Amino acid sequence: MDNQDTQKSYADLLREVSRNAKELFASEIDLVRIEAKSSFKTVERHSYALIISVWFVLFAPLGLFASAILVLGDYWEGRYWLSSLVVGASALFVGLVLMKNTVKKIRSEPKLMQATQNTLNFVADKTKENVEDVSIALSGGKT
Repeated sequence: MDNQDTQKSYADLLREVSRNAKELFASEIDLVRIEAKSSFKTVERHSYALIISVWFVLFAPLGLFASAILVLGDYWEGRYWLSSLVVGASALFVGLVLMKNTVKKIRSEPKLMQATQNTLNFVADKTKENVEDVSIALSGGKT
């Protein structure tokens, strides 16, 4: 009777571990969904900033740049090539600064789905411990 009760308690223990694992995986799936949504929103927000800065660098100031080139070219006595070079380098500098700041913001965000990775590592360690405990219990305490 004692052996039968022990086997029954092992079966109950395995059932409980199985049920807990199911609940844990279901909660992990929910966590992954929540983190994925948050991560995508973060990437989306920074993507818009990056697109706007690229647009500014490439397209927005063309009229102002042309005017600045003409004004500087006249001021430098017809050296329009030099005024083009100065205006172009200035625009490139502004665009690069904007892009650098945006990339820095993206990199400062926490890693995507870090909480899920941490939890899965924790669950793997705990599952390994539980399997070892069940193994020891089934072998009668012998390792």
